Amino acid sequence: MALPKLVDKRVFLVLCAVSCGSPGPGIEPPAPTRSTLRIMDFKTTELLTEALQTSATLSASAAEVWAVLPAAFEQLGIPVGEAYPDLMTLGNTGFTARNLDGERMSHYLDCGRSNSGARANLYDVTLTISTRVVDAPDSGAVLATTVDAWAKPRMTNGNPVHCLSKTTLEQRLAEVVAERLGSESA
Repeated sequence: MALPKLVDKRVFLVLCAVSCGSPGPGIEPPAPTRSTLRIMDFKTTELLTEALQTSATLSASAAEVWAVLPAAFEQLGIPVGEAYPDLMTLGNTGFTARNLDGERMSHYLDCGRSNSGARANLYDVTLTISTRVVDAPDSGAVLATTVDAWAKPRMTNGNPVHCLSKTTLEQRLAEVVAERLGSESA
């Protein structure tokens, strides 16, 4: 698959290298990100943010989970931007969405609130998602997913805000994979 931007490819490879380096449930989350916040050209503040990684253990083999993972992404409305079959890693390094799986973004992300409501619903949200499948230590497979997101005001200039995952998207992805495995084995 061709990547639209070289920078995106580097970010995804770093994300994979950091978050997908070791097998099993103890897979490390990606390194924290540093960004600078400028307040009215007066003061700058450095922010340290990090994405969380959520793991789910499934009873199927890693190969079986990997086989249904692209269809699970599609069902949730997550476009597959990168696929690395040798690493059993699938993801997208920067897509915008206003809803996924019929739910508004505030169902999955906490980007803070304004007087008008949840920023995840009001701002343009750009997500990076990376999912890796590895064999579980005893049996089955571990589905390790990292979601990172930033939101930026749609109609005005403003600083982007880092969004925290509520882990509902990661849980929903595991549910969809499990459902697809159940329907395929029937």
